[in-house]
Amino acid sequence: MQYDLLFLVFLVFLGVVKEINGSLDEQHGRRLRSDSRAMYDRRSVLNRYLQDNSDRDKCSNPETHTVDVVIIGAGYAGVRAAATIRKNAPKLKVVVLESTDHLGGRAKSKRWNGVRVELGPKYLNKETKILELFESYNCRSGLDDALNMTVFGFNDNCAKSGRNRRKLENTRKLEKAQELLDRIKNDETIHFDDKMMTVQFLEKAMERRIQKTRDCVVEQLSQKEIKSYKNFWQKKVLACVLEKSNSAWYGYGYDAKNEPGLLVDYIKCGYDDKDPYEYMIKWFWSDFNFSDESGSLYSISDPWEEGGETRLSIKGGIEKTIQMYAKENKIKPLFGHRVKKIWYNIREKKIRAKVKVRTIEGDCIFYKAQRVISTVSSGVYNHNLIEFSPKLRYNERKYNPFKVKQYFNVFYKFDTKFWEKKANQTHYIYTVRLEDYDGISMNWENLDREGVYPGSKILMLTLADEGFRKFFDDNFRSARVPNSKLEKLLEPLKAVFGDKYENPVDILYNKYHADKNFGFGTYSQWVEGYSPTDYFNFWGAYDKNNYIDYCDHNGCNGDPWRKDTEWILYFSGCDSCLNHWGLLNGAWYSGEMSAYLMMESLGIKNLPNWRDTNQCYTV
Repeated sequence: MQYDLLFLVFLVFLGVVKEINGSLDEQHGRRLRSDSRAMYDRRSVLNRYLQDNSDRDKCSNPETHTVDVVIIGAGYAGVRAAATIRKNAPKLKVVVLESTDHLGGRAKSKRWNGVRVELGPKYLNKETKILELFESYNCRSGLDDALNMTVFGFNDNCAKSGRNRRKLENTRKLEKAQELLDRIKNDETIHFDDKMMTVQFLEKAMERRIQKTRDCVVEQLSQKEIKSYKNFWQKKVLACVLEKSNSAWYGYGYDAKNEPGLLVDYIKCGYDDKDPYEYMIKWFWSDFNFSDESGSLYSISDPWEEGGETRLSIKGGIEKTIQMYAKENKIKPLFGHRVKKIWYNIREKKIRAKVKVRTIEGDCIFYKAQRVISTVSSGVYNHNLIEFSPKLRYNERKYNPFKVKQYFNVFYKFDTKFWEKKANQTHYIYTVRLEDYDGISMNWENLDREGVYPGSKILMLTLADEGFRKFFDDNFRSARVPNSKLEKLLEPLKAVFGDKYENPVDILYNKYHADKNFGFGTYSQWVEGYSPTDYFNFWGAYDKNNYIDYCDHNGCNGDPWRKDTEWILYFSGCDSCLNHWGLLNGAWYSGEMSAYLMMESLGIKNLPNWRDTNQCYTV
């Protein structure tokens, strides 16, 4: 009995120690005491992940519901698809499944420091259906002119981290230059005049280097200089690349599988990657719009072909628009329903598909349906967050050109508008490093301007994919970013505005990089290595049969040549809209397009002639 009691005390002691260790781990960010413990911890995380994706998905006593159509996602595409079906085939029973508790997809806003800022999509192109709908609900927007910019350049000596990084490097360069100078002075084989000329040249070069290491240089481009850079890029570099893109689309012997990427094409067409201001213009025309430093020839376009003016949504207008449209059309999604698996080869009377859902409460539900429309982000496919049975005929890795990218916005609130004297009502402020330039901390949108948020004293920083990965890392997925980290991004403002600069009083940022619901990213970009045929093989027959035959793509329940093969699963969302991928307009018309094609497959009669007006199908 005494030994049993001692053993019990020992077990309790172990439990207490484990609890204390667990508490300490949590408090100190799980600091591990040894490499073996670290390896054990990583294996534990992996095991928990595998557990979450296997055992937990085994359903016991699941609910099963039968509907006609399952729509996955309650963003612009999903809501538009549901409304289109409701209007043209009201007898079809439709369910909209949404993994979050929010209607609108990435269209999100937040009230912050007296204003409601847009965390997701913000810009509305002129003369589009979305802008028309937006204005019909009396939502507000301000003029946004991307070409209205003030550009500053600064060297590393203006930035504290730049000085620290360069100090040793400059010292070593000067030491090597001094060694070379001494060798030349002592070399008796060199002619006296040549020697004196070389010595003078090196001494002046060293003096310039020494002076450069001491001085902080801040310069501002004139509007004439900015216009010159813009014209050079648009009329020479971009025009040349667009000509190559047109040739690729028309199939003039272009090898998509081995394409080098847009960055190489830019350089071949005259882009000087050693000029910091050309880099800035390249970033503005390419990275800023497509969230990618390079990309494919198939992805390129000129977003500013007709000028830089768009509309900037304010007060949560983009989110409000789709929510009011859903309410008006009686679209009521089921929230907290995450789709785990889709079967699309079932043949039970009219039933052709089954969708497995895990609710936020942990319940398991199955939906049987005739058709399924999936409007999820490309990132969901990129990370295999939905399982398909049978496996996709054209798998994601080999055939989907769209890979999710980051578009990270940080909002900084200040006590004063310290940039007013130098930038005033400028829409965009660019702070360009003259050495080691990159896409970090370069693009600042001035939200404290007429028609947007006057008096707000807010600047919004945008990091596109390359800059985001350089500043954080390739696999950064933490939803919480310390303010101390985000304050480091302000370094260029300190350099450019000097004593006028002040620290922010509040910081806000979007978190799509950490959101599983969107595939850990914001928007997607067509990357190099994929052809148009690959695109349609993966996304579906949205090409008027120019590239593929019917059902020679994903989502069909049999081989293309079989008479009983049907298109069951429709991949929708903005990336399935070739003319407007990455845009709200693309999401809207893709939802409409997939809904009409789905209804046609079910034999619904008296449908309108939608093909002539749908902007996704008119390729």
